Amino acid sequence: VSERLGGACGWMAKIVDFTTAEKMDQDGHRFYDADGTHLFGSPELFDSNKSQCGVLGPPRDVWALGCTLSCMLFARPPFWHETPLAAQFSLLQDPLVIPSKPPITNEARDLITRLLDKDPLSRIKVEDILSHEWFRPLVVALEGRQDSSSSSSISGMCTVNGNN
Repeated sequence: VSERLGGACGWMAKIVDFTTAEKMDQDGHRFYDADGTHLFGSPELFDSNKSQCGVLGPPRDVWALGCTLSCMLFARPPFWHETPLAAQFSLLQDPLVIPSKPPITNEARDLITRLLDKDPLSRIKVEDILSHEWFRPLVVALEGRQDSSSSSSISGMCTVNGNN
């Protein structure tokens, strides 16, 4: 499954759909709408008690990254429902359930759980994501590519359940 996570594994990830993108010039930048793909929207976007004061950009983006990772690992967003309203209710009321299949490593499970923490204040911070143990093999490989002309393998990123 994590063969989906990089060019060395056979896939290339592409970042698309910047329809609602905004440049954030300051750390405290807040958003006051739920524009964008609702299946990737963070819970605070749909909670009227929290969204009236605006929603901080970085935690919102971290949540969307967690939804993207869920799609890459499980082929679906974390709070999938047939209708947008049902998905929003599930997002606000239901706990996160990580599918048992395909099996993923404990490190992947920890990262996706931290990315999809419903509390934006305790959600993993952007600067802590690349230092997370699940990303460590990729970061080491990329740093190795920058430090030498030899090609580094990121086969460690191609392991989901301990088997290549």
